[in-house]
Amino acid sequence: GFNVFIFSDILRREAEARGLLKGNPEEDRMILSKIGDIVRFISGKKGILAEVLVREIMESPAQKFAVSGFRTEDEVFLFRKNFKNFRLVHVDAPAEVRFHRRLAEDPKATMHALNARDENDIKNKGMDKVFRMADARIENNGDLERLNLKVGQLLNGF
Repeated sequence: GFNVFIFSDILRREAEARGLLKGNPEEDRMILSKIGDIVRFISGKKGILAEVLVREIMESPAQKFAVSGFRTEDEVFLFRKNFKNFRLVHVDAPAEVRFHRRLAEDPKATMHALNARDENDIKNKGMDKVFRMADARIENNGDLERLNLKVGQLLNGF
């Protein structure tokens, strides 16, 4: 019963409208990441994408929603300010597990590209701070059924 909002969907809409995506999942992820960096830099606001998502959520009929893709602490602060019941959950998986999942999506994916994106998110966006702001953490090292069970248990605890 949750509506899902994803930060990168904002960037994807813009990139598609401008014909910037290449059709290669790994390359497109890097393009979206760079667009996000540029938008944050030009606007001077690390929370600019969160402002857009907050508006979209407030304009939607959603009573319950899940948001994926927080990258900066400003984004988290904005959600905490606007939604009193907001809870940040850090869903994590080891790099090797994430890489194998990525390979299933994109056989051309490389561990180097995954590590480079992680490093950029931590070094340039402060994602490590976002991780530390989490109200809860879920280790996602199993299958989807196991993840859904963990999420259900967590939601029952909130």
